Formats: sequence, structure tokens, C-alpha cells
Amino acid sequence: MLQIPIVRSNTQKASLHPTQDWKLNRRVTEDSSIQVEPYTLSDILRRLPPLPKRTGLLGASANGLPLLFNLTDPQPASLLVMADRFAGKTALLKTLVNSLARQNKPEDVRFAVITAKPEEWAQEEARYSQHFMKITSNIDNAAVDLIYQLGDLVEGRQNGGHVGTSYVLLFDGLDVLPHMDFDLRANFEWLVRYGARQQVWTAATLDPASMLEQRYYADLFRTRITGAVSDPQAAARLLPPRLQKRSAEGVNRRFTVRIQQNWLQFYLPESLG
Repeated sequence: MLQIPIVRSNTQKASLHPTQDWKLNRRVTEDSSIQVEPYTLSDILRRLPPLPKRTGLLGASANGLPLLFNLTDPQPASLLVMADRFAGKTALLKTLVNSLARQNKPEDVRFAVITAKPEEWAQEEARYSQHFMKITSNIDNAAVDLIYQLGDLVEGRQNGGHVGTSYVLLFDGLDVLPHMDFDLRANFEWLVRYGARQQVWTAATLDPASMLEQRYYADLFRTRITGAVSDPQAAARLLPPRLQKRSAEGVNRRFTVRIQQNWLQFYLPESLG
């Protein structure tokens, strides 16, 4: 698994929290004795200097160091978020969307959402309507159209088309994918594998039980983010032994990602306000 693109800003010159970097002391990433202080998205964005264009927030470490995601660096390819129900998978996607939309114009970043519950995205659609291509149910034909449309965009950019706006496809509930048309699944697989190189990203969520049944599709994603996982078999496939017990504690909004050879635990904001 490759390094998540973590932006290092010149925060050392200011009395602000530095940006989380994978080279920090390993103890910082794994110290379970640190008491996490609740924070809001606005709180952490106010503490940071202006972020580079097309950079969003995934969360913050227990030390309060922001974990930033740079859409212009394709190395990690697509993201897969895996955790039990109600553990914060959708909240993580929303954290990324809200932070990107606040910091970027619609011509810089746009989103497409496929979900079983479109109503969960009503607030984001109302607040950042120009940033959204479409928010659709996963059983609607519009979901099919979105995947083909974004696939065509990647193909056009590969063939010399202009790479301008970054696009993020948020597939909230990948468990429905095996029930979709074969050609559509082939197009989605191609989008996951090659889209990030053309700044067309896929960020999906999946329940751990479904992951065990859909290993082929789960393995397409080169970067995986893991939250609370109560199933020992699933946890053993996703995390090293020292972190499997913590994952089974069922702490919502706490996630783990591997960044090169280190494992970083981070927390989502308590509020997107």
C-alpha cells in the first residue's frame, strides 16, 4: 500500500499545529494513552494556514495533527473505507467533501455520490450545490450513467484531453457492486485502477463482512482506511495484530491507515460545522 499524499505546509514558522507527516516518530501514531480532544471541522481549518489547491482533510491524530489529502498526487490511487455499521464511514467521506468544498471552487473540485441513502447528503448538496455533479441512489439508472460518464472522462484525458477539474466519485456502499451489470463492473474496475492518474478519484465504503465476500473488488483499492471492526477474521486481514484489539473496541469515528511502513490512527471531527 502506498503513502497517502500528506501535504507538508510551512507551519513550522507559525504557532499552529504542524501538518501530520508519515515520517513523524512512530510512537506518535500508536500511543493509546493520549486523551483525544473533540474538535470540529471549522476548528481545525482555522488553525491551519491556507491549504494548497485541491487539498482536503481526512481527520486528525490524537495529538491534534491534521491528516490532509492531496488530490493532485495520484500515487495512492483510490480509497476504500471499511468499518462496521454506524462506525463513521459516511462521516469520513463527508469530512473530505466538506473540507474540499470549503477550500476550493467548483471548477477545481467536483463530486458525484452513489449511495443507498441520498437523503443523507441533502445538507451537502444544498450548501455546495455547484460542487456536485449528481447525488443518486445506488439502484437508480443515474448511478450507472455516472460511472460511465466518469470512465469516459478518464479515457478522454488519457488520450490527450485537458486535465482541469478534479472529480471524486463517492460510492457509499460498495456491497451492491456485484449485483450490477457486468460491463458496468468492468468500467468501475478500470475507473478505480486508473482514474486517480487523471485526477478522477474513487472513494468507497464497504462493511467488513462484505469485504470478505468481495475480496476481488476490495483488492482493487490500493489505499484502505479501517475503522471499528468487530469480526476477528476481517480485522486480521486489514490490520496488524497490535491494532486488531483496538479495532474491536468499537470506537466510532476512529480510523487507521497504513502510510508506507507505519500505521496511523486518526479521528474524525465531532461536527462538520
